[in-house]
Amino acid sequence: MKPNMLDILKEVGDIEFSVAPDVTVFKAAPLMKKNHGAVAVMDGGKLVGIFTERDCLNKVVLAGLPPDKTPVNEMMTRKVIFAAPDITPGKALDIMTENNVRHLPIIENDKVLGMVCIFDLVKLIIHEQKKLISHLTEYIELSY
Repeated sequence: MKPNMLDILKEVGDIEFSVAPDVTVFKAAPLMKKNHGAVAVMDGGKLVGIFTERDCLNKVVLAGLPPDKTPVNEMMTRKVIFAAPDITPGKALDIMTENNVRHLPIIENDKVLGMVCIFDLVKLIIHEQKKLISHLTEYIELSY
């Protein structure tokens, strides 16, 4: 059975991945560090945006804004690219590549289940390819 996004979320573990819109950039930063550089911005259980390292650099640091006074909702990306939990890592990687994003919230029935980053997908895909290479190598060696 091929792995899907739920499998990756299980592997990532139960980590806090979201902040409220009024949280400052400064307070969101430690959580972003744990999440490979992004947090989902949630308002009353609803996804309203995503705040990434790119947002922090381009919209806060380069603009000279104070991170301890700037709320994430003023700097977040509002158009969030997301995926369903049943898609494959390969399809998720395609979505991320096509949209030039490195973080992908996983949503089912308007509920955010978690978030994966490109690192999580690449790690799993490499693991799956190593298994396939090992199986093929064993098959070839048994054929001789």
